[in-house]
Amino acid sequence: MHLAFIIFRLLGSAFAAASISGCATMSEGNSPLYSVDRAADYPVKIVAATFVPTIEIEIALSGKADGALKGAGRGIAECSPSLAAGPFAPFIFVPCAMLTGAVLASIGAWTAAPKSEIDPIQMASQNDHGKMAQERLAEKARIYLADISEKLISRAGPEVIGPKSTSDRPEYRPLSHAARGSLLELSLLSIRYEGTGKDGDLVCLRMVARGRKIDAATGTVIDALDYSRTIECQTVAQWLTEGGLRFSTALENGYRILTENLVDKLYLIYYPPWRERGTAKPERQVPEYILAPVTPRAPEMYLDFRSMTGKAKHKLGWGGMHFVDVDSLTPLLSWEAFPRPFDMPAGGFTNITYDVRIYIGSVLKHMVVEPGTLLHEVTGLVEPHYSMAIPLQPCSHYFWTVRTRFNLNGTRRLTEWAGAYYTAGGEVSPSHIFYYPFRTPGSNDNYSCWN
Repeated sequence: MHLAFIIFRLLGSAFAAASISGCATMSEGNSPLYSVDRAADYPVKIVAATFVPTIEIEIALSGKADGALKGAGRGIAECSPSLAAGPFAPFIFVPCAMLTGAVLASIGAWTAAPKSEIDPIQMASQNDHGKMAQERLAEKARIYLADISEKLISRAGPEVIGPKSTSDRPEYRPLSHAARGSLLELSLLSIRYEGTGKDGDLVCLRMVARGRKIDAATGTVIDALDYSRTIECQTVAQWLTEGGLRFSTALENGYRILTENLVDKLYLIYYPPWRERGTAKPERQVPEYILAPVTPRAPEMYLDFRSMTGKAKHKLGWGGMHFVDVDSLTPLLSWEAFPRPFDMPAGGFTNITYDVRIYIGSVLKHMVVEPGTLLHEVTGLVEPHYSMAIPLQPCSHYFWTVRTRFNLNGTRRLTEWAGAYYTAGGEVSPSHIFYYPFRTPGSNDNYSCWN
């Protein structure tokens, strides 16, 4: 079972990637994501949902007693119902159920986190979230879009009321007779804590949000997107440290991640026009809509069953992604310059800069490594290369990604964050789990830790 699960996830199917990255309602042929001129999107007014997001605690065990009860249930189920039939049932099934149930009840109680630790997670979830969650999401979106686009971004007036429930889709009237630009509707749909409840196991915070872009002049929906993301995973004990600070920090980080992705995809991301692409794809190791890496090079993508050994040197990323060795603890990151020959219109791009992010690799239970904590971020680079001044840790897994910002027809745009989106299982939607991987040497001239 575990082997099949690992193989399936390593292949990085398009379905799995889409569930992480979100799902737009428009196809490539008609989505505004692919239009060149985006000036008509502005000014932007933002409206927040008015409902309290769904708060779900998906923790299988709620304490030692619950662990014992469920363990006993599993024990009884282990004794096949066929043993309960026939004249010898009392002598076979009953002792089996009693013995197996008692053993697994003890194991369940021993492995479950104490109820005193589970309860605070549930209480904190209820206390820390309310209607202000929607306001936080909207405010972060306003600040982010105003900073990137350098245009007027404001909150909609009190007469514009956002969704009242997760299923509500308001039909907005034109904001005025002379309305221009668009309305950005944002909804935080749910906040979930997911985990087994076993002592020492991780409990993950997962958040889901929705964005809709609406024509201010007509009230019609231009584009819409749902986006979900696992924000952070900690043990129960870790979540409860620092007086709840981890909860608030993780939530604020979640609001930022959700708003950045929704705003990027609904307003800012540029894709080369489809009619201009053509022969570029077979010659590239990554899609044309992102910047290709130069150093470290693009990773090899194939399934390697040696990853089942659990050894650090055999660990892979999602989609069969192999880590690329770098020769320094302060590696040079470089990428292709923008614009490329197939970007259109020729000569229409100005004020070109680059953003780079570097993440610490996080090893999951099934030997897969994915981007974890954001370690370093730099913006406004004018040359297509960057080298960290502070050394990275030796013998460690890292991920990096890059995008470009530029002006096109007077409007600020950007590319998708780059990653290895041609996986061993085929092309996938952009997602942080496929950012470019690399691993550092033991020192600047020693690779023995990967031998």
